[in-house]
Amino acid sequence: HKCLVIARTTAVVPPVIRSPVAAPGNPATYTYGERCDRGCSLPVGYELAGWLVGDPVIGETVEILRCVRNGISCPGHFWSTEVTAVSHDGFHTQNSIYQMLEIPFETVTDTIKAE
Repeated sequence: HKCLVIARTTAVVPPVIRSPVAAPGNPATYTYGERCDRGCSLPVGYELAGWLVGDPVIGETVEILRCVRNGISCPGHFWSTEVTAVSHDGFHTQNSIYQMLEIPFETVTDTIKAE
């Protein structure tokens, strides 16, 4: 598995899956830690670090074993909506454009230890 940082950089407009929970890109209406399944949209700027379970593939979801969310230790799982395009530095989904950056393992473990 690759250790990486992933950030939602752009909301797809209009989104394929509309969000009843959070307006696209609005952190004021998104409750961090709330399970949102396929019904909500993460705010633009949402960032996580963890382990990529498998490379992004068009037509599939991306799964990441999350260790850090927005700079704070927060173990859990991240699943994207269906991938619609893959680029050299990220991927596009039905709702978002994500940028990925591979990082050293120690970057994640140092953040967890610091808390």
